[in-house]
Amino acid sequence: MKRLITTAAVLMALAACDTAGPSISSDFPAFYLQDITTAAVPTSCCFLGGNGDILAGAGTYVYFVDGQNGYVRAEMSLGVPVTHVAGSPDGGYGLAVSGQVLYVISNDIYTIHSQIVLPGVGELLVPKPNSTLVFVVCADGGVAKVE
Repeated sequence: MKRLITTAAVLMALAACDTAGPSISSDFPAFYLQDITTAAVPTSCCFLGGNGDILAGAGTYVYFVDGQNGYVRAEMSLGVPVTHVAGSPDGGYGLAVSGQVLYVISNDIYTIHSQIVLPGVGELLVPKPNSTLVFVVCADGGVAKVE
């Protein structure tokens, strides 16, 4: 009986090592950050729109990274610690939250488009796909809806 179980286990292991199996791969924005130097360890990152570019927050900086070529397109100092970053649902803006302020940054000219005061300390940005809505989860558990 022990010999039968051992033989079955070996056959299953060999079958699992088939090199003709499906290829599984995925892109993750943090993968691209290994090619650039940032002022601090990035605390959040995301893809920015459908063009494959990356947005990263590190220390007091927001980085716009070219996803295809692996270089920094723009480095913006907000002067305050960046808690979280996200891309706007349409991809035209980078979003960064620090304290009670949401920064909306142009993806074309890399300048602050607007600053929105939040009802609490922002912790997490959640853009709603195919819309102009962004939800900001605050440290006190509240959620702010920004359009």
